[in-house]
Amino acid sequence: MSYPTKEQVYSIFLDLRDPPNGTQKFFAQVDDNPQILKVWNTKASYYETGWCEAEKLLVPPGFKLEVIGGEDEVIVSQDGRAAVEMRLVDAWTKKGKPYEQHYS
Repeated sequence: MSYPTKEQVYSIFLDLRDPPNGTQKFFAQVDDNPQILKVWNTKASYYETGWCEAEKLLVPPGFKLEVIGGEDEVIVSQDGRAAVEMRLVDAWTKKGKPYEQHYS
């Protein structure tokens, strides 16, 4: 089994800079049964009750994310796991406040 390269992982996460189409492209790459905080057992449940619910609080286009440090900061292990640190870019709540978040 081959795993994605650092360059491929970075490319997948770049899609999150271009919501909503990039968001859809990104989630097409996510495993259908991710291991995310044990709260969500499927990609669909995470997307609908996590991502979409939070995005409703933001002015469109919503979650526009960038990889902090670019491709050089993407970490890919030998077993295919990847670590990517991201931050929201130009995100505003519907109440007019900046929404500044970091994710990994």
